[in-house]
Amino acid sequence: MKKCYFCHSENLKEELVDFDFWWGDRLVLLKSVPALVCQDCGEKYFTPDVSEKMKKLARKAAADESAYEKLNVPIVPFDETVAA
Repeated sequence: MKKCYFCHSENLKEELVDFDFWWGDRLVLLKSVPALVCQDCGEKYFTPDVSEKMKKLARKAAADESAYEKLNVPIVPFDETVAA
């Protein structure tokens, strides 16, 4: 890939990123995923091989959460009157 699909920047760099992945109704945070990242807009690109591995890991984690570290996060409904 030579250009970012969204902002058309050529400023892309290989990095390890964290990526949130929904598997059904389960949220899985994948850590240190190899990606090509646009340094201008932040868009992340994954190779087909990495994408397949991400799906397998998310499926495995969703099926057996006990094997993995947990992270508790607040769930906040968006309320335009409060956010203004």
